[in-house]
Order: sequence, then C-alpha cells, then structure tokens
Amino acid sequence: MHLHPSPRRAIAAAIFKGQFHLFGGLGALNGTSKPDDVGDDLWRISEMGNWEKVHIEGLSPPGLRYPSMGSSPDDLFLFGGCGGDGHGNKVFNNEVWRFDGAWHKVEPSGSKCPHQRYLSAFAVFDDKLVAYGGAYQSPPPERQNTYFGDLWVLDIGTNRWTQVSNGENGPGPRYASGYVQSSNQLFILGGYNGEREVNDLWVLDLMTMTWDQIDGETPLPAYCPALGDVDGALVLAAGRGHDAPDDWQDKTWVSKKNSGKWETLLTPTPPLRAKCGYASDGNSLWVFGGETPEGLTNELWQFHDNEWTLQKSVDG
Repeated sequence: MHLHPSPRRAIAAAIFKGQFHLFGGLGALNGTSKPDDVGDDLWRISEMGNWEKVHIEGLSPPGLRYPSMGSSPDDLFLFGGCGGDGHGNKVFNNEVWRFDGAWHKVEPSGSKCPHQRYLSAFAVFDDKLVAYGGAYQSPPPERQNTYFGDLWVLDIGTNRWTQVSNGENGPGPRYASGYVQSSNQLFILGGYNGEREVNDLWVLDLMTMTWDQIDGETPLPAYCPALGDVDGALVLAAGRGHDAPDDWQDKTWVSKKNSGKWETLLTPTPPLRAKCGYASDGNSLWVFGGETPEGLTNELWQFHDNEWTLQKSVDG
C-alpha cells in the first residue's frame, strides 16, 4: 500500500526546495467538516514522484485549515489558520511557524501583529513575510465575520511585524482569493469581500509595497480558486461560488502577466473542485485535494506545457 495524504480541503501548500509540500486541511482526520477535524501533518512529493510524510520530532503547529504557506531557499513558513478547541468551536490564530527540518514557533518581538485570521494572501521576499487580507469569525454565540484588507510585513531577522496599510488602498477587504508570488510581485485574483464574489486582478510590488490593479476582462468570479505562475503566464483553475456553492468553475484560464487578457484553454480540466492546496514554481502548477460535488478528494494534478496530468490519486 502506498502512503498518501487523506482526502481533505482547505489545505496549505508551497514549493520548498523544488518539491511540492502540503500541510493540514479540514477533514484530514475523519473526512468531516467539524472544526476539530483538521490535520497537522506535513507531506511532500519526493524526487522519485512519490508521497512522503515528513516525520518531525518536537514542537509542531496545531491542526489547521487554511493557514498561509510560503518558502525561502532554506525555510518553509506558515501563518495564521483556523483549528478547533476540542469542543466543536473554531479557533483562529495569527501564529508564524518556520520549518527547516524541524518546526520553530516564531515569537514576535514587537507589540503589533495582525489579528487572527485564515485564507490570507502570502509571500516570502527579501527576508520578509508579507500577509494580506483574510477573514476571522468571533467565538459563539456572536460568530461575527470580519474581512480584512490590511497589509502586514514580518521582518524575519527581527521577528517584528509592521502594518503597511489598513486597506485604504489596494484590493480592499477580502479572503479566499487566488494568489501567487512571481519573483518580486504578488498577484491576487478574486475572492469574497463579505458581500459578493469578486473577479478583479491586483498585483503588489514586493519591493515598494504598492498596489496596481490590472485592467481587463477577467474570468468569472470564483471563491477559493487555484492561481499559478507557469511559463510567464497566470493560470487559473478550480473554485466555486460562495453564495452559490453549486456554481463550479470548470475551465482553465491563462493570462500573460500584467496584460489583463485571459484565454480559455481547450485542454481538459480536472474534475470540479475548490478549496484545494496549490502551488507553482514557474514551470508547473500543482493542485491537491479539495472539495468536489461528490465529496473530498486527495487527487494531485499537475499543469505543465498547457496540459493537466493526474499525478497521484487515492490509491497512490
């Protein structure tokens, strides 16, 4: 029997040292949507193309759905996410964890830090972590949703957070966007802003921390899509509606960066899914797991040379 991660959704993923990695997710333990049914496991695709569970001693992050994940050449980083309290309630956090073969909890050195949240757009650039947006839900009985549009930077050398903006410019409050880092740019497409799904495309210059909106006709609004950087182009796939969860996105869209022009590929697209773990390295977009009309999946798809290939399925 092959080792493989269980079916799940709301997964964090990143390319680290040339390998696709994933962490956690909802439904990872028992296949349910209960807040405590979240994984704290870390997996990677080996150089031989097989799944490997990364065995870690010592401290590790709690089980989480939708933390944000990114990497530098030497480290893998997690930020935020949502777990459970053991009694069926959600617990949001704003913790930062660093992985270099072992997990290390990063303790902020200043008095300011982002509010607890999940589903933030995230980048690692020039010894800094960059987090934008996300959402939070207050504990019961209120369960009040808050949608963030703020931009934060953590200096890895000093472990100090700095708030760059409070949402007064840029895309505005939202979460569950598709996002991808491409060198010194962070692209953000769509998401949900508390009132509706949106489909605007923005780019953050990670050197100057300034936003630009890329005009053009963008794909239909999508909630929890996958966005990648492949061969100099943005690739969009997966996703569904927020208020209309049966409205699935069933196409693959491609746009040359900063052009604002999108094309629908005629190549077959993976079956309907959303809330996947996804990451890209400039050559391929990897999409793992997520929810489908039939339930959770643990399929792994690769987009390369304008084609999708199923890499690993339930039976490895």
